[in-house]
Amino acid sequence: MNDLLKLLGFFGPSIGGGEIILIMVVALLLFGADRLPAIARALGRALNEFKRTASEIRDELLNEKSSASTQTYSNNGVSKYGIKEDSNEEKPDNNPYSG
Repeated sequence: MNDLLKLLGFFGPSIGGGEIILIMVVALLLFGADRLPAIARALGRALNEFKRTASEIRDELLNEKSSASTQTYSNNGVSKYGIKEDSNEEKPDNNPYSG
């Protein structure tokens, strides 16, 4: 177990140039020179699709949040669920001249 931890400790807290070269050599030996470009392209496309989808979800959630907060104030007492809000509350009289 300690040997495994020492081997993993080779990479340390961050990966440097030597570790990247080692990973590239291992990948070259596993997949071969002819398949590495195709694998890299597929990985790049997958990462781009993931980023695009995450961005769309984030934008959709932000739009939903902003529309929900403005909708309750702009639809004359009707909530976003179509329920008429009760307007029987006592409203303070802000007129200083009323008796």
